[in-house]
Amino acid sequence: MAAIGEKPFRAKQLWHWIYHQGETDFARMTTIAKPMQAKLAERFAVGRPGVAAGAEIFANCEPSLATSSGNSERRAASGSHRRTS
Repeated sequence: MAAIGEKPFRAKQLWHWIYHQGETDFARMTTIAKPMQAKLAERFAVGRPGVAAGAEIFANCEPSLATSSGNSERRAASGSHRRTS
């Protein structure tokens, strides 16, 4: 915030609107002064990430469980979650 001439507490205000309220339009952030809304809109854009092309390749992946030793074990095709050693 200091880089655009604003006080550090403004970051908490933005955090609230973006992450807690899900707002992506600075003009709808009513607790932020209009001049700051305009300044933010000139310099930044808030958006949500999309799903990357090819993400469907993960749909058929076998899930794995991490064990306390750091090794992974595959779940059996039957859906069992128990370790068989």
